[in-house]
Amino acid sequence: YAAATLDFGMLLDSYKAVGFKLKREDVAEDMEAMRMFLRDIVPSKQSRKQMKAYMKHDKKRMAKRKKGEKIPVETKAYPGEFFFFVRVNELLHGLGSKMEIGMPYLDVCKPYAESGLMKSLAQKERSSTTTTATVVGSFPSQLEGKDNLLTKKLQRVIAELQIENKLEGIQVCVLDREGECLVNLSWGTLGGLKKFTPMTDDALVLGFSCTKAIAATMAHLMVQEGYLSYDEPVCNRVWSNFCPTARIPDGLASALEISDEEAQTRWNWKREVTLRHILSHKAGLWSAMPHKMTIKSMGSCEDCTKAFEYNPDAPEATLLPTKQAGESTEYHFMSFGWLVAGTLCGAYKKKHRVHHDVTFAQLYEKLLACRLSSKTLKFGFQPCGGDGNGRHRTAQVVIGGDTISASRMIQQRREFEAVGRSDGGEAQRNFGQVMESFRGKEFLLDSRIWNCDVALNANVPSAGGRFSALGLAHFYHDVGGGNDNDDILTRAHLEQATAPVVDTTTTMQQQQNGGDAAASIMMMAHDNRTMLGFGYQLIRF
Repeated sequence: YAAATLDFGMLLDSYKAVGFKLKREDVAEDMEAMRMFLRDIVPSKQSRKQMKAYMKHDKKRMAKRKKGEKIPVETKAYPGEFFFFVRVNELLHGLGSKMEIGMPYLDVCKPYAESGLMKSLAQKERSSTTTTATVVGSFPSQLEGKDNLLTKKLQRVIAELQIENKLEGIQVCVLDREGECLVNLSWGTLGGLKKFTPMTDDALVLGFSCTKAIAATMAHLMVQEGYLSYDEPVCNRVWSNFCPTARIPDGLASALEISDEEAQTRWNWKREVTLRHILSHKAGLWSAMPHKMTIKSMGSCEDCTKAFEYNPDAPEATLLPTKQAGESTEYHFMSFGWLVAGTLCGAYKKKHRVHHDVTFAQLYEKLLACRLSSKTLKFGFQPCGGDGNGRHRTAQVVIGGDTISASRMIQQRREFEAVGRSDGGEAQRNFGQVMESFRGKEFLLDSRIWNCDVALNANVPSAGGRFSALGLAHFYHDVGGGNDNDDILTRAHLEQATAPVVDTTTTMQQQQNGGDAAASIMMMAHDNRTMLGFGYQLIRF
């Protein structure tokens, strides 16, 4: 099923399920190999041509590898059942080719694989939860909304979205200024292979960039408590390894294949980066990501944070800004969280004179979780990922059937090249250098990776939090001063944190007129009410 749907995360889960132990993680290459293994059945002449091209391609790839890297699977842990599957699969392909048959093999197998997976997940859900609802719709809530008129209006909107097939599952929660629940609705299902399971108001949904609000709140809180200031360069005191020297290290320019002058300029820009630049998306590192990214390494906030430090053993992996800090606002879609995490963990260690590593998750527990209301934590609030040790169901990320997936197009282009075929049409030929840079990291362009076991528990402070609408609404109420305890942020810090930094519609217009702000910021600008605050997205009402 993973091969048929080009689901990279599910492919990792499938290896674990059958007992494969990999020596390395390269899901793009593994996907290519699995789809070749489960290729379409074609007449013998065409089959021989494809196999020769693939063997030639594979031989070149193997020649570049070191000894011990040529076999990606631990042979001693190779599952015996898979040998049987391999033999049957190859016999079917050979028989079909011999009979000059053409058949879309994966398309035939896909519905049976999907059925088996759905039955397996349904059984798992039944054994791990006490919820008895079996009909998709609106279900009894932990908190009943008090505004019946608003509830009915929202129910009509939800019903229209469902009729238009624009909805898998939804949660809606509205609180008033006093924290009273006006609306609390759940509708639809958990989506994907969990579409047999109803959405409930305590189910966890991937928060994507809502997760940034937790990192931003922690940053403002630590400035408020004197750990650091907004305007000190982070490399000066709290995160020295971010950019450790005034002069560029020897050999850095050649390792990055740029001139010494350019390397020194961009190194200087990095030394200027402050927490203010990071929170306002002006650090110049909007597209920066760890040099060798895998789904597993993405799940470690600490590993990804270290990728922004200078490592003398791997100068080619050094991440430098593309613009001077403060020059322009470019939405740091992934790097925001890692930059905040590195800065805050360094500031905490500096103030408390801690010599061992402090994780971002530990920092969250020490500084913020203890200040949140019991309602926020009870109703579903996992900013560092996970499902609360099994206490909550998790919804799946779903891609619409008509969605053009960049990861799918790149992967298919790779497969076409491997078997000596043309690249599959004009859409494939129009790929620019930006998309080509994702070779080997195609999974980053596919949001379904968040459904796999590794990503479910990943701590990605820009995008990996899991929340219910109820839990997230109470978090914002806590931050806004509605907490039963002392305020998390003082009124002065809250006003500064929620002051507009840039109007995203203006930024979008500048980009359309030839500006080079990050394309990702356009996704935020649906109308003229959306703005970027000091670490938060702001909506005008």
